[in-house]
Amino acid sequence: MRAWRTDATYPVPGAPKGLRIHSGFDVLWNSSSMASTFTAAFARMHAAHPRAPTYVIGHSMGGALAHLCALDLRAAFDPPDLRVVTFGSPRVGNSVFGDFFNMQVAESWRFTHGRDIVPSLPPTLMGFRHVSREVWVVSVDDPAPGAGGGGGGDGPSERLIVCDESGEDPTCHASVCHLGLCTSIADHLTYLGAVMMADGTC
Repeated sequence: MRAWRTDATYPVPGAPKGLRIHSGFDVLWNSSSMASTFTAAFARMHAAHPRAPTYVIGHSMGGALAHLCALDLRAAFDPPDLRVVTFGSPRVGNSVFGDFFNMQVAESWRFTHGRDIVPSLPPTLMGFRHVSREVWVVSVDDPAPGAGGGGGGDGPSERLIVCDESGEDPTCHASVCHLGLCTSIADHLTYLGAVMMADGTC
């Protein structure tokens, strides 16, 4: 609900003027021990493996925090190969944030699934925009054997659609969100066949 308040200015050196992020994610990342804990852990790994690729991965709110974490790692350590992969991430900041993130992180894949409600939040009407690049996971009917299309007749399967670089491709996840809002919680809880929760919590 903090999204309804004034969104926060992102506190990273070199961030351009006008860059704004969701104040709730800002508080969760920067006003807790989370940022310092991750940074300290990464410092040890980076010292031991300075040329290794760095993957920052998260689902749902963890996806939003993964975006902030990646920018912190870029500012503090400038790892040579920084990659971000998120699943069902909400929007984190405005278009200035998205552009800045895309410049700082060369390889970013933001998976959305079907009509997952979370990637449609907070809405674009509030000034939020997704970072790129979206990969939309859609369920497709698997045709019966011999019907063409290469299906095995085992029921629905998934297809991955790589979307444009805007972060807000109207032909991807946004195309199934009515008035900008999707409604599926079930789609949020599974990605690429993996259940994204354990014991009732994400």
